[in-house]
Amino acid sequence: MNIKKNKPNANNGVTPLIVKEISYKETWPLRAQVLRPKSQMDEMFFEFDDHSESLHLGLYKLEKLSGILSLSPQDKQGLHNKESFRLRGMAIHPSLQGQGLGRYLLVEALNRLKARRNLASQVWCNARVNALEFYQKIGFERKGEAFMIAGIGAHYLCDFDLNKRNTSHKK
Repeated sequence: MNIKKNKPNANNGVTPLIVKEISYKETWPLRAQVLRPKSQMDEMFFEFDDHSESLHLGLYKLEKLSGILSLSPQDKQGLHNKESFRLRGMAIHPSLQGQGLGRYLLVEALNRLKARRNLASQVWCNARVNALEFYQKIGFERKGEAFMIAGIGAHYLCDFDLNKRNTSHKK
């Protein structure tokens, strides 16, 4: 298990955060609460969740699972692809949003993907319209116009080039 302790400036103090690999099923409660509140728990499984190359990370603040994300080897056509990873299911507990935890978790995930997946060159996601600026500040590029995902809302396709972009916890 890969664990890293860090001390970001959450609440202007030292609040230990731990980012560690978790199982895809451990992501389901936050996926349901934050991303799909009208769905049932058995609807939280995403394609490729159980793939051996998928990476599921949990961010723990004060020993409580506070943020999640998943990266799976999948291209934009929905096919398995070791060079292209799909980011999805990223969520921070509502009471902790706006504190930089999402940025911290995503940058940590990109760095781990770079280190572990030497063939990976791209990360892509369908970013909710209200989260587009968050992804762009980290270095994702918007591709095309907004599109609708039934039952969820408007999204943009976004890309991150792991070979060209530097990932840092600094804003």
